[in-house]
Amino acid sequence: VARAPLRPENTIVRGSANQCQDTYRAEELTGHTTGLSLNNDRLYKLTYSTEVLLDRGKGKLQDSVGYRISSNVDVALLWRNPDGDDDQLIQITIKDVNVENVNQQRGEKSIFKGKSPSKIMGKENLEALQRPTLLHLIHGKVKEFYSYQNEAVAIENIKRGLASLFQTQLSSGTTNEV
Repeated sequence: VARAPLRPENTIVRGSANQCQDTYRAEELTGHTTGLSLNNDRLYKLTYSTEVLLDRGKGKLQDSVGYRISSNVDVALLWRNPDGDDDQLIQITIKDVNVENVNQQRGEKSIFKGKSPSKIMGKENLEALQRPTLLHLIHGKVKEFYSYQNEAVAIENIKRGLASLFQTQLSSGTTNEV
């Protein structure tokens, strides 16, 4: 079975409080029976966005209160099992973080207006968010998630949400996720 490389310029990775979606061009998945197969001579550049809505369900979406975190993400293959390319260790690094009000109608009233991500999140949290995370992928599933010790739970949860987007299951059935 031949593997088609994942082309970063055609890849969109997005997450939200209500849905997670990963979209790839159909011809890129041709021949895939397990999971993504990254090339070790490439740095994949993706974008990621997630929203936290604090009052979802209490009114109209345009009146919601919450925030959006968006960033660029660098993905690199660190290791591949020489006995099979369905066993790999990848590094994901969040960069260029932006935090904004999910409701753009607030304009001048926005508590985010004119503030940098380090002011909103705190310098230590922003630095932690931008430290690399390692994922051990086997057959399209995250088998291990490696992050730094003593990271804030919120930071680790953002990283785990991003990591979950790298999981693929191309056949029906039940599975356990990390």
